[in-house]
Formats: sequence, structure tokens, C-alpha cells
Amino acid sequence: MFKLLKERRFVVPDTRFVLLFIGDKPETGDWDAMLEEEVQHCRSSEKATAGMALACEGLARATEYGSTTWSDLVAFNIAYRSDLDATSQQVECKLLEGFDQSLQAKAFMVPA
Repeated sequence: MFKLLKERRFVVPDTRFVLLFIGDKPETGDWDAMLEEEVQHCRSSEKATAGMALACEGLARATEYGSTTWSDLVAFNIAYRSDLDATSQQVECKLLEGFDQSLQAKAFMVPA
């Protein structure tokens, strides 16, 4: 996907990429060690997809990593939405509200 975005000039050369993991609890761990483990796995694999993944190794090493929970994401969206103008940013408000409502209906959502 990154290659396609770059080719179509949707991203500028110095774009900052963040890979955000979202789950029922925050991910913890040594991101660099996990990335190195994945790179080694891809290098030892004969699958074509592993070779394609290695083509993005530089991007993966330059990417920032973070983690949050679904509940925290909903809370963030509610706070963010409260700062939007209900008239001029109506589409954004409705999209966030709908996204949050669909998330809250999922079985993996733990009540706050």
C-alpha cells in the first residue's frame, strides 16, 4: 500500500508513519525486538509474501508504534467530536458518532 501511495504522490517523502495497534488492552513489548523477529521470520521464509514484506523493511524500521484500547479510542473520538463545528463539520461528526456506536455494540467492548 505504501508503494502505491508513494507512486501516486499521496504522501510526501518525509511523511511520518504511525502503526497503531487497537485491542481490548494496550499492547506492551519491545517494538524493535518484535520487528526484528518478524524480519528474521520473513528472511527465512520461502513464501512470496514474506519477500514482499521485506521490501518494506526500511519503512517498518522508520515507523512509530503505539497502542490503545477500543474504549480509549471511543473516548478520544467523543472529545475530538466535541471540538468540531456541528454545521460545517457535520460529515466528520456523523462518521465518528456512527463509528463509535458500531464499536460499542461489539462483543469485544468491555463496559467502562
